Amino acid sequence: FLRHEGSFLATEVTETDVHSECIDGGTLTSRRHLNVRGKSASLPAITEKDWEDIKFGLKNNVDFYALSFVKHEDDVSRLIAYLRENKSKALVLSKIESADAVKRLRPILEASDGAMVARGDLGAEIPIEDVPLVQDEIVYINRELRRPTIVATHMLESMIT
Repeated sequence: FLRHEGSFLATEVTETDVHSECIDGGTLTSRRHLNVRGKSASLPAITEKDWEDIKFGLKNNVDFYALSFVKHEDDVSRLIAYLRENKSKALVLSKIESADAVKRLRPILEASDGAMVARGDLGAEIPIEDVPLVQDEIVYINRELRRPTIVATHMLESMIT
């Protein structure tokens, strides 16, 4: 499995634990997550903390919300309905960063006002060689829908030093 600043090799797996060896180091800090290829987190797309942030955005009349960890178009529809109920015209961009989102790509993009492609996160969830193909499909669908796509690149240490 992978994390943002390094990789681990599973050395032993039991019913309740995974023992691993760090392949390349880094610092695992709070508010980070682990990716296990082929497994998705069971967290909701919108957490309680997110709802607090959304309410803050409503009070401050934000123009866009970027919805992370979208797995299904209902995640997007739920946020848009909430915004409209609260008289907000803010747009919702879906962050495509999981294998689950890739499986439901077109319906998610149709429900959204645009998308962000999280290449680094996607590369931890799906085979790295598939990332450019998925990125191309997202851009193609959004061009067809006449919606914007933001392609986020993961900054490698070698790019900034």
